[in-house]
Amino acid sequence: MPEIPTLKTNVSLTSEEALQLFKEADFARSILESSSDCIEVLDLGGHLLLMNNVGRTQIEIDDFALCLGKPWTDFWEGESRDKAVAALEEARAGRKRNFEGFCPTLAGVPKWWEVIITPIRRADGKIKELLAISRDITDRKQIQDSRQVALGVAEDAQAFAEAATVKANEARVVADSANLVKSEFLANMSHEIRTPMGAVIGLADILALSRPLTDRQAEYVSTLRISATSLLALINDLLDISKIESRSVELENVPFSLGKVMGEVVSMMSIRANEKKLAFTVEDRSAPGARFMGDPMRLRQILLNLCGNAIKFTEEGSVRVTLSSQLIEGEKFELAIAVADTGIGIAAEKLASVFDRFVQADTSMSRRYGGTGLGLTISKTLVELMGGTVAVESIAGKGSTFTLRVPLQLVPASHPERSARKNEEPAVAPEARVLLVEDHEPNILVESTYLEMMGIACDVARDGLQAMEKFALRKYDLILLDVQMPSMDGLEVTRRIRAQEKLKHLPRTPIIGMTAYALAGDRQRCLDVGMDEYISKPFDPGDLKAKVLAFVVVR
Repeated sequence: MPEIPTLKTNVSLTSEEALQLFKEADFARSILESSSDCIEVLDLGGHLLLMNNVGRTQIEIDDFALCLGKPWTDFWEGESRDKAVAALEEARAGRKRNFEGFCPTLAGVPKWWEVIITPIRRADGKIKELLAISRDITDRKQIQDSRQVALGVAEDAQAFAEAATVKANEARVVADSANLVKSEFLANMSHEIRTPMGAVIGLADILALSRPLTDRQAEYVSTLRISATSLLALINDLLDISKIESRSVELENVPFSLGKVMGEVVSMMSIRANEKKLAFTVEDRSAPGARFMGDPMRLRQILLNLCGNAIKFTEEGSVRVTLSSQLIEGEKFELAIAVADTGIGIAAEKLASVFDRFVQADTSMSRRYGGTGLGLTISKTLVELMGGTVAVESIAGKGSTFTLRVPLQLVPASHPERSARKNEEPAVAPEARVLLVEDHEPNILVESTYLEMMGIACDVARDGLQAMEKFALRKYDLILLDVQMPSMDGLEVTRRIRAQEKLKHLPRTPIIGMTAYALAGDRQRCLDVGMDEYISKPFDPGDLKAKVLAFVVVR
């Protein structure tokens, strides 16, 4: 048996050495199999004849027989296939060719390869086969693409540190992509849950107004309403998390009264505190009567969360809210709000994790007190989006104090204030008729009942095509239009209605969009296609009434 040449690891085998290794005894083949590179033999037509086990493993081939005789160029994708075809031509012509190409594994895992393809000459000098040696350079290519720097083979510590940084960045990108996918899933799921939940809450509201109800029946309806509202709060928490992870939270910057926001918080929280016989007090040491620029809805959400948690985790004693403010510069103030309770407190070792999502200081808390463990995460993120901070101090068994600090711009005294709404109930226009476009039967029942309670007649269309047919038959005072519908969604219906009005010189029909998605940008998308107003589901009956009556009252 002839002498077996020493196997090199830098892809430097000659074609004669490689062919000899393939055709010699099993001992020679075992040496060849020790190569860390993929080695293949092709016929002159470019069909696969042989491949070492390393190559089969790297390309994830379970049964090589399935690949035997397959065109080698079929393994490559896109521009890489063109490079492979050109390399084959060069090798057939007797020249060695190098190239880098993209060839995923059979399982679809993306792989980049550095390839040397060279002719194999027989003793008579004729070329009968071609030899391809491929090295997996996926890691190197990823580093090159992400940093746009050819790092090559790093030999010093600095090069390894840079490569590690690139890997960390790539991991972050992958994690962000996964978060976006999860956020889209949560948004879709929230829509699917909020749609039937709207019917549950709506029917509970309608039943509560029904007469006569026995005391027992009234208790059933109240329990149903409270349970449905609690479930909706959990769904809204998940939706907020999905918005936060997809970076689609949008903050308003409008004038608002801090006193009014606190009044709304006190109104809602006092009831819950009274139910537990807790003292709920507010001490306002901030600028009384001051109006600030900011997002009052989100500020109210944060305060409701902190106060709600304080009440939930306090069995006896009190919950105290303290407000203070100090001038930072010019008209800019730092508002500080502290929510202190005499509740169960938080152990020192748990303080660092209370703002983590899906985390509560004690796993038994979710069973005893309920909740998802998302409220503090959402509150902290919203405070930080406002440019502020939130901190906690606590002693187990003694109570906790959560303090948020946010910078707010004072509204100039010359800024016009919105006029107060009139107290009197607006009168519905005689013969007013609304077109209700809704594909979910339970919601049709709820929404049509709400309109009936307002004294407004309605026609119902169960999809976009029916809506267009009914719109063509008569003039409506208002269209209540579901945004998510099969075949033709509410956005397309609006486009077609506005086009018809323009083409036939028809008066504009007000349109209110309704959606259970309630994601950032939904309202603007509705307005952009020509809707006049927008309301998210499940909606508050008072909110729906105010928006409907704005279009159908006597002018």
